[in-house]
Amino acid sequence: MTRDPAVSSIDKRPRRLRDFLPYAPLLFFVFWESGIVHSYFQLITPLYVVGTVSGLSLLIYFAESRFEKARSLGIPLFFMLMLLRNPVPYILLLLLVLNYFYRNEYLQKTVFILSPLALVEGLGLALDLTVIMLITFVFFLIAASYDLTTAIQARIGAMITGILYASFILLVISISPVDLLGQQKDGHIAYDGFHHKLDSAYFENDSLTHSTLRYLDAIGYSATILNQTITPESLEGISILIIETPEEKYSSQEIEAITDFVNNGGGLFVLGDHTNIYDCYLNLNPILHRFGLHLNFDYSMLWEPHFTSTTNYDSTEETTGGTLAVNRSDNLIFYALKFTTWADLGDWSATDRAYLGDIIPDKKDKFGVLPICAAANYGLGRVIAIANTDSMSGPNLPYNYGFIGKVLFYLNHKNSFQRDNWFRALLIVLILFGISRARLAAIKPFIISVVLVLLLIQVEAAMPLNSDPANKIALDLGHANIEGYGAPHQYKSVFFTIFAQHYGFNPILVKELPDDLLSYRAYVTMGPTNVFSPEEKDKLRDYVQNGGTLIVFDGYHADTSRSQTNDAANSLLQSFGLHLNETLLGKMSYMNNTTWGYQLPYRIEATIQARPSSDPLMKNINGSINMYSAVEVIGGTPIAFYNTTPVMALKNVGGGKIIVIGDHTIFRNFVEYEPIFSYPDPNLLQFIKNLFASLGGRIQNGI
Repeated sequence: MTRDPAVSSIDKRPRRLRDFLPYAPLLFFVFWESGIVHSYFQLITPLYVVGTVSGLSLLIYFAESRFEKARSLGIPLFFMLMLLRNPVPYILLLLLVLNYFYRNEYLQKTVFILSPLALVEGLGLALDLTVIMLITFVFFLIAASYDLTTAIQARIGAMITGILYASFILLVISISPVDLLGQQKDGHIAYDGFHHKLDSAYFENDSLTHSTLRYLDAIGYSATILNQTITPESLEGISILIIETPEEKYSSQEIEAITDFVNNGGGLFVLGDHTNIYDCYLNLNPILHRFGLHLNFDYSMLWEPHFTSTTNYDSTEETTGGTLAVNRSDNLIFYALKFTTWADLGDWSATDRAYLGDIIPDKKDKFGVLPICAAANYGLGRVIAIANTDSMSGPNLPYNYGFIGKVLFYLNHKNSFQRDNWFRALLIVLILFGISRARLAAIKPFIISVVLVLLLIQVEAAMPLNSDPANKIALDLGHANIEGYGAPHQYKSVFFTIFAQHYGFNPILVKELPDDLLSYRAYVTMGPTNVFSPEEKDKLRDYVQNGGTLIVFDGYHADTSRSQTNDAANSLLQSFGLHLNETLLGKMSYMNNTTWGYQLPYRIEATIQARPSSDPLMKNINGSINMYSAVEVIGGTPIAFYNTTPVMALKNVGGGKIIVIGDHTIFRNFVEYEPIFSYPDPNLLQFIKNLFASLGGRIQNGI
């Protein structure tokens, strides 16, 4: 009897240890890049070091002569590892495409060995790292022991091939964030205000919660506040329930109602935070445990930007948050911290402060992959939990429009039968049957299904969502330090944003002038240091001519040595016949070091009192306005003076206007942030109120 040569080739195995050694750099790369090394040895490694080590390991791996023409692949992969925060899924895609051109056996084996980690990181599967490494090691043994090219080209029946392709693809989709048959709901959102105190308002009749719910209304959802015990009746007609850092416990009946709500197709968005703040650890975990999630009693130490997920659910505002434990392998991790961070366990006894740990990486702390945002599928419904409530807070909301839009879009869909366990069990049976008939030839449909679903996820992640609201104000990020953290800026965008929301506006952070600039109520630049181009000046002139409002905050620049003048602001203002004088007004004070010798950036500052004019922008102001880095505003109609020098001015141009405030640090010492806002300068407060009222805003009361 003659033996099939393909089968004979498959059965050939290496007999010496050195046949396995060439794969050592690749295995090291998988262990290093996965984070298991950092978790086991409790390492905190800067991103550039991680990328360099990973890149060098692949350079060594691809230097082997067995790769033939593909040996140069190590170079582009090195740069991918330096530039991408979650590179493994993209490396897999690149290698598979190049394998089509090179037709190299060892390149094909590399794709096979990398596929478990690429699948887990690309889909966000909550598999334990040890399990992932075990599966990778099994794949390595198979790849090193067999001729995969001959194996996957072995002849198998068309029916078996179809079963394997269809079953693999459907199973990977079933455990991925994608549900092509998911049913969209009505978009009715209920915010639990019964267990979360809304009376701790930052404004007398408003709160950061209300501004967020108004934003949700502005992008097409219908938001209400639930001010009663949670029951099946109170959740009728609700598509998404939002629970944020509750101070009050949920009864067992309420937990059952929430569980049934999700099981029947409801969406649940849970926002916790670090170390049991507001008792959220105690109040949320009994709910989260129903869905395989747990809010850890810790504080995540973020040193560098977190690792974004390939599903594009990464939040851009990640401060003072905690981490999640994800206890079901079919749950999804939408994004996580790793390499540059650790989770510092909190101190339960620190009841008089925020329970932060000792802020020192100790052996008891957690290292490695630290989930921050995770999702669970439960029956027909979906759950997303994030261990950082800042994502939904008013001043941080403009940074997270995309994140919130993705979360709500996901939760506003019911699961289809593809996520049912019986359907997954059927697919697994079909796959086992197909593998028993196809043997190693099943590797090809497996790899192709992984790649197809990874591509599908990328397509869905790139799809634009409705996160752009009406009644917009543009905050310039392209020319200015709009964040303004630290002296002398002192949270300038935080307070400007909160007031904009309080008056019914939705601030939008823009790096470039929007194409739909005319749809914005105002364009605001604060302390610009980058010069405006001729094209930008022309576009802003057209904007003002057609009824827009341009607001420029700029004063003396003492915080950046390279920009001691008002050149950037003047590059824009001079085209409107306005100009800023770079000379600091008032009595100067100097500081360049402390009494203990610590060197600080060179600073010049002065406090002056600006006397208002009779312009409508200054109505109801009784007294002077405090300014801190004021310069003279030349041109236009003066609306505030230091002695006889104009420090604020207004100019009407066409159907619009330009408002110039000769101080970009005017919000310094404006408010005391904790525990609630208070205003040391009531006259500045009144001016800001008048400013937003002039744009057509009005004070909001609730939603």
